[in-house]
Amino acid sequence: MTGGHTFNAKLLQQKDMLNSYLMEAHIPNEIRRECTEYLMHYQSAAMVFHERTVLQMLSPGLQARVSGATNGALIRKIPIFRAAPDACIAEVMLALKPHLFTPGEMIVRQGNVARDMFVVKMGMVSAFVTTEDGEEKKLATLRAGDFFGEGALINVGSEGRRGASVNAKTYAVVYSLLAETVHEVLLNYPEVRKAMHAVATQRRASTRQQQGGKREREKKGAGAADGAVDGEQDATGSVTASGVAAGAADEAQSATVKVEPPSSTAKEGRRARMSDTTLAGAAAASPPKVVPKCAEL
Repeated sequence: MTGGHTFNAKLLQQKDMLNSYLMEAHIPNEIRRECTEYLMHYQSAAMVFHERTVLQMLSPGLQARVSGATNGALIRKIPIFRAAPDACIAEVMLALKPHLFTPGEMIVRQGNVARDMFVVKMGMVSAFVTTEDGEEKKLATLRAGDFFGEGALINVGSEGRRGASVNAKTYAVVYSLLAETVHEVLLNYPEVRKAMHAVATQRRASTRQQQGGKREREKKGAGAADGAVDGEQDATGSVTASGVAAGAADEAQSATVKVEPPSSTAKEGRRARMSDTTLAGAAAASPPKVVPKCAEL
């Protein structure tokens, strides 16, 4: 029996085993149907789930060449691996873990600890944030070749939290890449580690600049409006809903300020300050909305 026939026979055996189990366990027909459909999609993408086994059969040199031909371009889309040598890509490939998600199934959840990143191999997934009042706001639709959650690699060990949720829009094959494993691999590739630290430094500088700009706006009296519109950002640049709460808190605080009868001089000063505040608020009321294609989650 050839290798292809052996492989197909194994898949049929798995299907029969699943059907027997579901019947004996008296699983409802709807769940049985979903399980059968899942197995069909799994079988259609079965080779993805055997890549690691195949690569481990080869020499390091052949691993680098085969992995470069299959998923090298996919991995190099991630900024920190853009200039990585083929040997590094091969080791990263061995660290990839494939998953098959059903439509609507959650991949990452907003607020959870970020310990790995993800690369979409097949299908489509959707990134969104949930505000404090329960409203979901869509960020992006990601397809094959897109990635998300790379901040987990940059901030390993920091217990950073996900700034958004991602779920599957269709059946989707998604690779996960554990941050700690990547750091072990990069011990042998200092140039890639340097690139990763450069990305981290750039993000921290961007975050400080954004936070500084927000504090300056708050000093001018536009903090409540900016918090409600912009939201805050965490250490990895992920948008969160905490800015909405900050804006509401600023509004509540300003509503409780005691107002005393002003003198004529105070009135003139107040009119000047109100004019400045009105101009600052108008300038900050409609900031440009930026939705990166592969937003850090």
